Amino acid sequence: MNNVTRNDVWELAKSRRNDLVKLASDLIRIPSENPVGTQRDVIDFVEKYLSDAGISYEEVSCNPDHPNVLAKMGSDDGFSVILNGHVDVVPAGDRSQWDYDPFGGEITDKRILGRGASDMKAGVAGLLFAMKVLKDSGADLKGNIRLHIVSDEESGSEYGTTWLCEQGYAEGANAAIIAEPTTNWTIESGQKGNLHIVFKSIGKSAHGSLGNYKGDNAILKLNKVLANIEMLTKIEGHYPEDLLQSLANSQMVAEKELDMKGIGNVINHVSANVGLISGGTRPNMVPDYCEATIDCRLPYGVDHEEIENTVKEMIKTAGVEGVEYEL
Repeated sequence: MNNVTRNDVWELAKSRRNDLVKLASDLIRIPSENPVGTQRDVIDFVEKYLSDAGISYEEVSCNPDHPNVLAKMGSDDGFSVILNGHVDVVPAGDRSQWDYDPFGGEITDKRILGRGASDMKAGVAGLLFAMKVLKDSGADLKGNIRLHIVSDEESGSEYGTTWLCEQGYAEGANAAIIAEPTTNWTIESGQKGNLHIVFKSIGKSAHGSLGNYKGDNAILKLNKVLANIEMLTKIEGHYPEDLLQSLANSQMVAEKELDMKGIGNVINHVSANVGLISGGTRPNMVPDYCEATIDCRLPYGVDHEEIENTVKEMIKTAGVEGVEYEL
């Protein structure tokens, strides 16, 4: 049995700090947008990194565009921890609106710039780097570390972590570390839940030239409902006494770090974003149908029933008929 200590491993990691920064930058430079792209190229990079480090790996997937990589170090006996990170990023969108190349991975004196720098190419770099440092240190592990690098997280994890868990790849683990971005100044007690609200407005078609007098414009009708979206964002979470201090700390840090007045409310209030809307067939026809999807994030203690009651109130306040919804 060797005599490698925790401090030895830490000192080795610190001596390779520049390697970690470069690794994060290299990962950012590989486009891996989801759902518009594929994660094939970035997964190939991960596999080469592990291979060069002398760490055996396995690729598993149910979708060739969204593969996952598994690796393991240590003994089957003892404590087992999963290190989990996703390599997909949300689409960069219109490149002309960026101040820098979203896939440039530019290293400045303070930051590494690019799409997915924090969510979560830097986190993935940290996990890969940790595996290599442990391997190179020769440390004996009392238990094992299981690396899960997954492709599909930004679009719901159908092909990523969810699929891995369904296939039993997480069985026997005692804990998991997911390298999503958080600060050193707060304790995260949980994550907001996700709920989509689909509004469907039913109108009556007519020729556009008579639109002020005939027909029932489904778009205008739904717009009156969407104008009440603040009714959703006023809903607060319901927290037990022992979480109130960490909640206040998180809000304080958010206000300081993001420098946006009121941004702390996003932590303990419902957020609601009208992300999709479609309706009508032609400019000269009164639309008889319109549909909009709202992405809601629910804080601790808020359930679907509370959201649904507010949705009903939104429609009632709008004073319209023929607007339905699905949660």
